[in-house]
Amino acid sequence: MELQMSDLQNQCEDCDGTGKLENPVMKDQNRGYGTRTSYATPVDCERCNGQGIIVTDSGQVVIDFLRLIRSKYLIS
Repeated sequence: MELQMSDLQNQCEDCDGTGKLENPVMKDQNRGYGTRTSYATPVDCERCNGQGIIVTDSGQVVIDFLRLIRSKYLIS
């Protein structure tokens, strides 16, 4: 059996894999002169927690396995 990265993760469709979304506060702004630049700062995508990827079920099994190995054989 050969694993592909596409078996382990998918690109987040909400943020197109960037991990960032337009700040929801800006949806009500006209973006004209004088808008606050701090509001324009992109925010982390909630669906992928700012990672840009969604881990599949198979990917989660691999992550759990690596955590188990790390806890059993590595000190740090």
